[in-house]
Amino acid sequence: MSRAREGQFPPPGELAELIYYWMQAWPKADLSEKKVAELYPYIVQKWREGMNLRHIAQTACSCDDGKNIDPSPVARRYLPRKLALPPSDAQPGKVFGKESLKDSSAVAKYKLDSELADLNGQRLHQEIAIVDAKLRNAKTEREQQRLRTLREKLTQQMTTQLEVAKEARERLSKLETVPKKPAPRRKETPETWLHPPKQGLALGLEAMPNPDFAPGTRQATLSIPLYWTPVVDLREAQSKVREFISTHGAGGGNFVGRAGRVSKDGEPWAMISYNGRVWLGWQNNPTTELDIQGVPMIAAQPRLTPQVAPPIPEAAAVKAPKPPKAPKAPKPPKTAKPSPAPPAQPTSAPGTTEDVEDQMASMYREDES
Repeated sequence: MSRAREGQFPPPGELAELIYYWMQAWPKADLSEKKVAELYPYIVQKWREGMNLRHIAQTACSCDDGKNIDPSPVARRYLPRKLALPPSDAQPGKVFGKESLKDSSAVAKYKLDSELADLNGQRLHQEIAIVDAKLRNAKTEREQQRLRTLREKLTQQMTTQLEVAKEARERLSKLETVPKKPAPRRKETPETWLHPPKQGLALGLEAMPNPDFAPGTRQATLSIPLYWTPVVDLREAQSKVREFISTHGAGGGNFVGRAGRVSKDGEPWAMISYNGRVWLGWQNNPTTELDIQGVPMIAAQPRLTPQVAPPIPEAAAVKAPKPPKAPKAPKPPKTAKPSPAPPAQPTSAPGTTEDVEDQMASMYREDES
């Protein structure tokens, strides 16, 4: 017993396919939910032992006499995948019968096309019968001609619907009986490699249209899909780049994308530009150039020349420098200005007329006393 499947149950989708296989092998077999429930322990046991349900379906046998050994009818049939789907609520371990199966999208489409075409054919057949009845009772030649034209048109439509129904049934039958041919595997050659090989050196080559040129010109229409070709070393890669450019007339604007990229064991390594120079890495603006052996080239260092001070003019050499100016003395703080003195009262000069009058008045008072 497979440890991974121990205690597990088959997926509902695979159980639905198994029931569908048996339905195709034995159309009259009882595959109701009750009958499938009786077979389910056997199905689960074989599935847990490691068999898939396709093999389990082929182990079923319908021989009853116990004498003749014939391969199972299921083993003789092509067992298509995913033409029947389990019910929406199906769970592992839950049993269901053929009445609960659902058609896959392809089967449902062909069944619907066939059914609709049959219904349309029946409708057109009835319309033709009505036209025939009217045609038997038509009295004028004009009416008879109109009905004949209509009948011919309906007959053509009915024939088309019958062909559609027949084609849908044939396609459904092919799904159930004819194995689907696998798509042809494209031969793996350097011209078809879309990715660099995992071993050795490989050169990527491609060309793209250059929109800078006028429409219809070689550079504006050149388009070559990317492919990888093996190379021995960078010298051969350079040679193949020149050959590619020369053969296809590619310009610098066409040699873009991964053209010129060189891989080593499937990883980016070097790049050959349009002019044939080799660079380290695949970046768009490379800075490290490689030699033909793939060794980084040391860029030449510029020579360093001593810097000489310019000569001093003679006039500047003779003229002595000016002495520094002495610092200015700080200004004294401002003081309040003295208020102006009040004007002096005028006094009478001695010997004036007023003094004489006063003296005379004083003498007069002395005489009276």
